[in-house]
Amino acid sequence: MYKSLVKFACVMLATAILIPTNLNGGMLSDLRPKTSKTKSGMSGQAASKASHVIVDQSEKGFIVFTGVPQETDKAMLKEYRAKASKLDKVVIVSWQQFLDNIQKYFLATVLRNDYPKSKVVDGLICLVGKQPAAPCGLTWNGGIALTRMDYNHVRKTYQTYKADPDKYKPIRNPKADPVNPKGHLPYFGCDA
Repeated sequence: MYKSLVKFACVMLATAILIPTNLNGGMLSDLRPKTSKTKSGMSGQAASKASHVIVDQSEKGFIVFTGVPQETDKAMLKEYRAKASKLDKVVIVSWQQFLDNIQKYFLATVLRNDYPKSKVVDGLICLVGKQPAAPCGLTWNGGIALTRMDYNHVRKTYQTYKADPDKYKPIRNPKADPVNPKGHLPYFGCDA
């Protein structure tokens, strides 16, 4: 199902709705997480460039969030909804519904939190809000996956953990850990 989401994201990119980012100096700073509380009680709500979020729960080891840019017209959003309705465990929710349910997604996905000191939920809100059309995954161990290598790592560690939780050993070197939130979030200007 990840391939379906990637295809879906590629369609979004191909329609030129991806918001450009400043790759030389990081991301634009106007979307830094705020300290105000959201309706769901979360801190770190970002002023979003996304109007909706595609939520893909088709994989067992992670959940993928892809923001739909605010510039997306109603006809295109309707097309995205039609495509999502044909995929198992993929839905499109409003930005507010995403904020209201992010804690539920976290609790349903994370089996053990290897990153308790990281602000993963706030980081996801920031990342999805800043990078619409770029899929990002919340992993079974509380990490963040962005690349194919990250997702492959997550599949492998999830299988190890499910087969025998005692055999799973988290990576203790943050620089060697491909899904450590502190390795992804600051790069995009999000607090980790």
